[in-house]
Amino acid sequence: MAGSAIKHDSDGWRPQLDGLRAIAVAMVLFTHLWDTGSIAGSIGVRLFFVLSGFLITHMLVDMRASDAAFSTGPRAWRVFFTRRALRLWPAYYLLLAVILIVNVQQVRDSGWWHVLYLSNVYFGFRQGFQPWIVGPFWTLAIEQQFYLIWPFLMLIPRRRWLLPIAIGAIFAALAWHLATDRFWPSHFGKYMLLPASIDALGAGAALALAWRQGGVPRWLIVLTIASVPAIAALFVTGLTDWPLTMISLPPMMLAVALCHQGMGGPVGALMSSRPLTAIGKVSYGVYLYHLFVMAALTRLAGTAGYALYPGPALFVAGGAATLIVAALSWRFVEAPANRLKRHFRFGPPQPAAVAA
Repeated sequence: MAGSAIKHDSDGWRPQLDGLRAIAVAMVLFTHLWDTGSIAGSIGVRLFFVLSGFLITHMLVDMRASDAAFSTGPRAWRVFFTRRALRLWPAYYLLLAVILIVNVQQVRDSGWWHVLYLSNVYFGFRQGFQPWIVGPFWTLAIEQQFYLIWPFLMLIPRRRWLLPIAIGAIFAALAWHLATDRFWPSHFGKYMLLPASIDALGAGAALALAWRQGGVPRWLIVLTIASVPAIAALFVTGLTDWPLTMISLPPMMLAVALCHQGMGGPVGALMSSRPLTAIGKVSYGVYLYHLFVMAALTRLAGTAGYALYPGPALFVAGGAATLIVAALSWRFVEAPANRLKRHFRFGPPQPAAVAA
């Protein structure tokens, strides 16, 4: 492991984090396109949450460090929310507009919930993913809700409170699960609301704050080693609900930390390889479009007289088609919007040069 083994660009891009995104989205595709009973998709989603918590907290703490007055001023909030909107909204709202016009699976009946990033609340009330084709929207709603809350918790309190707040988010999720298991035991909605996922986002945030004190924390390595037998025991006993996803947080955090630092050797070369980083670069689009591509492929196969069910064939064909759609989305929708971020840079505005 060596940070110097990996080159980062001027914007701080870490190629191995894109490699990790590729692995996370591949896990989601595996569950949805190959083995619908696999827990891989849930782990992939949780890994995305840890990554989001880590990167967003890094961004916010950098804002805070650049200028204390700026970080609590109105321009800081405008910059943060505008940059998030430019990254996530164009592809999401373009897709949403299309499916609302076509009324795919009667999605208009729940249209405003998705427009307002409240898909998770809607699915919780409905006790399931209806319509199923927009099921992945629940995680996008979780992240948007996190973005609305987290800046206030990272920019306003005193610095010494930041890590306790992040750790508190993990314990808040634990309290949520214990309480809902007791009072709301069979309700699907208990998994859909932000408190159920705030532990993964908080874990990423805690890692970002601990990282700034000296790189990969030693306690994280100890926790990861200790979690392995517990994870194995839960798999053996079949207890793959929230206890497993919470105990799996230390390995996910360690993976994020190592990829952020930059690993050397064969593993580092793999994680920063061109195929993985290319998939990671368009992973948002892959996640956003994959069920629509799957539905289109199965319908086309049915029209041709073939039955296409979840399995290796759908995983390969659906994965390849989704990558093409995601690459086109990146090229023509997301990248142009992303380039507008240059107009919304962090830090206080620079004074104009005074002519002599």
